[in-house]
Amino acid sequence: MGRNIVVMCDGTWNNPNSQTNVFTLYKELIERDYEQHVLYIDGIGIGELAWNFIVDGAMALSLDNKIKEGYRFIVDHYHPDDDIWLFGFSRGAYTARCIAGMLRNCGILNREINPDQIDKSV
Repeated sequence: MGRNIVVMCDGTWNNPNSQTNVFTLYKELIERDYEQHVLYIDGIGIGELAWNFIVDGAMALSLDNKIKEGYRFIVDHYHPDDDIWLFGFSRGAYTARCIAGMLRNCGILNREINPDQIDKSV
C-alpha cells in the first residue's frame, strides 16, 4: 500500500502565523501517524523585506520557485503506488494547479536529477 504525498500551498501574504485553513490542515496532517510526507509552502509575498510584501504580492515574482519547490518535494518522495494530494488557496491553488500541470506534462523525474534541470524544464 502506498503512502500519501501532500503539498499544501497557501495564498498571497499567508504564512503559518496567518492561521489559514491550509495551514490548519497541514498541522492536522503532520500530527497524524499515517505513512505520508507533507509539505507546507508559504504564500506569495512572504519575505523579510517590505519590498517582497508589496512587489511579490502584486506581481508573484516568487511563483516559479514555489512551483519548483512543490514539484521537487514530490520527486524526492514519490514511489510507485503513492497517492499525490495537492491543496491550495487563492494563488496557492494556482500554484497547486501548476504543480499538477508539471506532473502531467513532465511526469515524475528521476530522483537523482540535478535541481538545475528542473529549472530548465520550467
